[in-house]
Amino acid sequence: MKAGFFYNSYGQPIKQLKCCSTSLPKLAADEVSVKMEMFPVNPSDLIPVTGAYAARISLPQFVGYEGVGRVTAVGSKVATTWLNKRVLPLRGEGTWQTQVKTRVKFLVEVPEELPAEAACRMYINPLTAFLIVNRAMEIKPQTRVLLSGGNSQLNYLLIQLCRKLACAVDVITRSEQSRAALVAQGSHRVYLTGEKLPIQAYDYTIDSVGDLIGRQVVKATKFKGNFLSVGLLSGNQIPVAVFKERADLKLDWFFLRQWNQTLSVQTWHYLLTQLVKSVSQNQLQLASNYRICTFTELKSNLNLLSGQPKLLVKVNL
Repeated sequence: MKAGFFYNSYGQPIKQLKCCSTSLPKLAADEVSVKMEMFPVNPSDLIPVTGAYAARISLPQFVGYEGVGRVTAVGSKVATTWLNKRVLPLRGEGTWQTQVKTRVKFLVEVPEELPAEAACRMYINPLTAFLIVNRAMEIKPQTRVLLSGGNSQLNYLLIQLCRKLACAVDVITRSEQSRAALVAQGSHRVYLTGEKLPIQAYDYTIDSVGDLIGRQVVKATKFKGNFLSVGLLSGNQIPVAVFKERADLKLDWFFLRQWNQTLSVQTWHYLLTQLVKSVSQNQLQLASNYRICTFTELKSNLNLLSGQPKLLVKVNL
């Protein structure tokens, strides 16, 4: 048997998510079953529950995109050498389960010495940050970069990657506490929400908020500069009229799912393996602002999903 969090109707995640126990499904020839060790709670995990992607998914669905665990069973065409290996079981079933099924080609092996708190977060934000800097925007060295979204896990990585290119990185945040943390991470300047931003000052701008802050970010982008939207933490889009006023900009929207489709499985594997290596060797660091609960605790109190900082769930069943 396995237990997992799922939804069979759309709405507010805290109201829609349920936990159920089911029999372990039979594995296809190229599939494996992974006993989960830990998974994180990402904003992107909960967006489908709201119905935002209703046109392309069918219900019911298990929740979650990433986590770490150990292979406990393999399909008939999968080498038995995979058994007991510590892996990221990606692009398969939702990862908010005690046991997850996926295809062997979407497993990424992780070293035993990498703490679960880091291993379970090795996919969404690290790969997104790498692709933004090196593929989507192709950020050039010694340029000016502006990030909205404050002291987020994604920004923590973007700051590091941009600083390796000797870029000056400025950030918009909501609190003085976050300002101090962002300065310590290497941000060049930190603006509090509502502070006036320089007009057309940045070569690259990356917005994860939308709404009024997103408008400011657009206006702060240089003439013929690069603007990228990576999320809508505010829940509101930037009005189309704002972009019409800046027809000079190179505009784009980042969706990891679409980038995954453009990458060959070999390239996708290589990038993730290199990111795991970088984190393991402390060349790239993941944010340390998180809290941990157990699977059982989350099952009995879904309100834990709405707290701060990021929640990591230890699978203790």
